[in-house]
Amino acid sequence: MRALRLKGALAAVVLCAGHATAGATDLSVPGYPHEHKTLATSDPEGFGREGKPREIEAELLLPNGAGPFAAVIVFPGSDGLSAAKEGAYATHLLQYGIAVLVIDPLRARGLDDLLRDPAALSDAAMVEDVRAGLDLLAHDPRIDAARIGGLGTSRGASVLMASAARLKPQSFRALALVYPYCAHDWRLGTGLKAPQVLMLLAGKEDEVSNEACMDLAKLYVADDIALTLEVLPGAFHGFDSGMPGVEALLVSAKACPLVPVQPDGTFLTLVISGAPTTAATTVDLVAAMRRCLIHGIAHWGETPGSRGYALARVTAFLSQALHTGSSAGPHLQTGWSQ
Repeated sequence: MRALRLKGALAAVVLCAGHATAGATDLSVPGYPHEHKTLATSDPEGFGREGKPREIEAELLLPNGAGPFAAVIVFPGSDGLSAAKEGAYATHLLQYGIAVLVIDPLRARGLDDLLRDPAALSDAAMVEDVRAGLDLLAHDPRIDAARIGGLGTSRGASVLMASAARLKPQSFRALALVYPYCAHDWRLGTGLKAPQVLMLLAGKEDEVSNEACMDLAKLYVADDIALTLEVLPGAFHGFDSGMPGVEALLVSAKACPLVPVQPDGTFLTLVISGAPTTAATTVDLVAAMRRCLIHGIAHWGETPGSRGYALARVTAFLSQALHTGSSAGPHLQTGWSQ
């Protein structure tokens, strides 16, 4: 296991996509107060645009005991929610006394997943979902609004980075990004105004661009963000999925570069060879990125020890960041083995 805690220095990388069919909406988290919530959001096609009003679903899980509690917004990747992944993270966080709001951006929109059509739902719409989740937590007296974190896998991690960049400063105190999709240079602020960040990266990532994630990490280092990057040697994309690692024929984004984001939320896709200069919506962006996608065999799923390490590492990081303001250091050992 290699780990570095960084603030003005640099280390390793990874990104995202997501596989598997959408899991059951039952998160299988017994023993804790559980409230079903409806979030008022919208469906903009791109940032800065108006979207049709929409209601989506979320689950608020509370620790046992008295609040106010720190809280974590859990946002799924393109494969949707599952008990094995989001449910397991929620269980671990609750055991540390952290409330969890698990957002489902898909079911109320009639979607099972975003694997076959990533343009079916825009990042802008999912940022509005996160905004609605933050508003709900901010108005709940059981939650300490100054101690809110985010946890996302794959594209869900990218959505949380976009949310931290687009929403009001200090919306998040910490972000745990598990094999995040790093294709866009969402800036999170600078220094103490930015959330602490943990990136957990797959050592055998072959679905997305490690180079793009390295470039994004360099930007965060330049912004003096407290950034921790870890590489799980031998691990695949989806290393926390609860499913054994497999080879699959899929479309890989590993050849796609880091795409700059302009202040208005449009994307400078001219960095992709042969693509138009800019993309204003998710449909435009996906069309531009098709020019750098590769069809072939890649790997996805757990390798021995990967899921257990991810659950423990993410929980320890968020617990320390939300309770004490300092992230877990590289000395932490939680039983990772290749």
